[in-house]
Amino acid sequence: MTDNLTNYIQFAGDKLTGNIATLAFDVDVTGEALHSENEKAPKFRLFAKSPAGRRIDIGVRGVGSGWGRNDTLRVCLDGPEIFAG
Repeated sequence: MTDNLTNYIQFAGDKLTGNIATLAFDVDVTGEALHSENEKAPKFRLFAKSPAGRRIDIGVRGVGSGWGRNDTLRVCLDGPEIFAG
């Protein structure tokens, strides 16, 4: 059912799956829970596959506050800068 979806995250306990897409990239992601005493620490480490099929660490997913809400999903991706002209 999720084959045609983009920009989504599904949680299943300590694991997650999803997709992150822009005009520059479209990657399926998986995630594993991170456990920390710090409540502001990221909650999941995100992974994707390189063009060669290797599993690579691409960023983190956390929960924070923003826009007047306490349940904002935040994703920080590692990778090359994307410039818009």
